[in-house]
Amino acid sequence: MLLIFLVLRKAMTGAGAPPPADRPAPPPKFTDLPELSAYVLAHAAGIAGGAAVNPLIFRNLLAHGYRNLMPIGIGISLVVSVVVLLIFLSLRKAMSGAEAPPLTR
Repeated sequence: MLLIFLVLRKAMTGAGAPPPADRPAPPPKFTDLPELSAYVLAHAAGIAGGAAVNPLIFRNLLAHGYRNLMPIGIGISLVVSVVVLLIFLSLRKAMSGAEAPPLTR
């Protein structure tokens, strides 16, 4: 996941409006420590949450007689992915403070 994030981040750094002609273009910033820290912490929270909650959900479903758990597992994975994304975005904003550039220009 980190590799995919970094590749996509590198691909998006060149996007945006060109700087004004009277100022030199700032060097594109690939990533920084607060952003990577936010990414790692968000995924750690997702893994910890999944490790704590998934066994409880699946054990309860198996006890009630459900045998096809694949659709439920995919649904849980999608929910965890969205939650990890939201945690990452909020942590990145909190860790970078006011100096963070916006995602879109």
